[in-house]
Amino acid sequence: ERARQRALDARERLERDAASERRAVAAAARFATRLLDEVAGPALEERLVDLALAELPALPAERRAAIRAALEAPATQLQVVTAYALAPPRRAALAAALGAITGRALAPEFRVDPALKAGVSIRAGAWVLMANLRDELEFFSVNLDHGE
Repeated sequence: ERARQRALDARERLERDAASERRAVAAAARFATRLLDEVAGPALEERLVDLALAELPALPAERRAAIRAALEAPATQLQVVTAYALAPPRRAALAAALGAITGRALAPEFRVDPALKAGVSIRAGAWVLMANLRDELEFFSVNLDHGE
C-alpha cells in the first residue's frame, strides 16, 4: 500500500511539475510576443531581411538542391512574403540571392503580410525559409512546450 501511495504521489508531482512548466512556457511566449510587438517595425524587418540574405548563400548543398528541385516543378511559385513592402533594391537583392542558388534568373512573387510582424518568409514548393517574428515566436512556443 505504501509503495502504491508513493507511486501515486510521484505521478501527481510529475503532473503538477508539467502543468507548472506549461504555464511558464505560455507566460514566456506572451512576454516575448508583447516585447517583440513593441520593437517590430521596418527597421527590424530590414535587419531580418539582411539575415536572410546572409543565410541564403551559406545554405548547405542539400538545402540548395531542395530549392532547385522545388522550383523545377512547373506549377511551383517562388513567394517572398514580408511584413512591410520591400523597396525595389531589396527585392532585387533577394531575387539575385535566390537566383544564385538555383543558377537561373528568378522572378519571385512579392507579397506583404502584416501578420509576420517583421521579417521575411520565402516559399518554394515545400521548401520554406522563415526569418520573421511570427514564425520564430511560434517555433519558440511549440518547442519549449514540448521540451525540445
